[in-house]
Amino acid sequence: MKTMHRAAQLTAAPAGTVQPPANVKFDQNSHTNHTEEFVKLELRPLPGLKITPGFKHVDFNRKVDALYNQTVRFAQRTSDTYSANLPFATVNYAETDALAAYSQYARGFLAPALSALYVANPGFSTIAPERSTNYQGGVVYHGRNLSIDADVYKIDFNNKFASFTSPDPTVGTIFINQGAVQYKGVEGQITFALPRGFAVFANGSRNYAKTDNPGAIKLQVANAPEFTAAGGILYKQGPIRFSLIDKYIGRQWFTDPTAVTSAATLATYDSYRSRGYNSAIVSVRYDIGPARVGFEINNLFDDRSVTNISTGKTAPYDQYTFNTGRAYTGDITVTF
Repeated sequence: MKTMHRAAQLTAAPAGTVQPPANVKFDQNSHTNHTEEFVKLELRPLPGLKITPGFKHVDFNRKVDALYNQTVRFAQRTSDTYSANLPFATVNYAETDALAAYSQYARGFLAPALSALYVANPGFSTIAPERSTNYQGGVVYHGRNLSIDADVYKIDFNNKFASFTSPDPTVGTIFINQGAVQYKGVEGQITFALPRGFAVFANGSRNYAKTDNPGAIKLQVANAPEFTAAGGILYKQGPIRFSLIDKYIGRQWFTDPTAVTSAATLATYDSYRSRGYNSAIVSVRYDIGPARVGFEINNLFDDRSVTNISTGKTAPYDQYTFNTGRAYTGDITVTF
């Protein structure tokens, strides 16, 4: 359950309002008060089984008492208070010293940022905390030379933050909540220790992060890759440390899918997309007495794929960000 109340004493910016001095960008005087009450119980009904239920109540208040508030740059006194009840539970079962399984449940919330109060009329905003219900379960094995873990997860996410400019020029920017997202996927990793200080590892994930609004097309949300993966070799023996790691970020989109309402806007959404990119890193360290000499090569294979696309300030031009090219770094660390 969530409650929210706002107390606000707003100062509009009528013609003739005295502006702040040129050398004062803002004088905000903001405060945050965050209190939590929680209870947790640990139960051990069977050997190897541990059940930990709990409950948390949260009150979160933001307050601004500004001579010159940020962005609007005139006097404002306003505050927001949010409350939430957040149950949680964890179950762990150790089959053996090397093998265990677990499951988790939790509800969470995220209060709006302080910037939601940097508007001329915060009383018109209807923003509430983002809310989530989280489920996860997995298995972990840790043996003499081999460690493996895998899990599945599902997160139901509501009240995504958004803002827009009101068509009424006397209102200005308004913050609202905009729809829901469902996250789910599977993750796993494996590490194997080889003789003479070597080890190899690999990990990966398949991630579903799509809008979950009634009657709307379910599309992947911005900046959420569909796949991730990494693998490499590690070495540590005596004064030498070495690693070669390659990381891959899969296909992702960079624009808000909630704006898709037609074939034309779907084509626009698909144009803000990366096919994925990878970045390999080689690192070598050597200890000489109290000093450690290191050398790294970042982006070993000089991948220059697109990593982000954003709408440009001047239409119809967009801003593309590319993977940084191959780079070399050396360092010396001395301990004393």
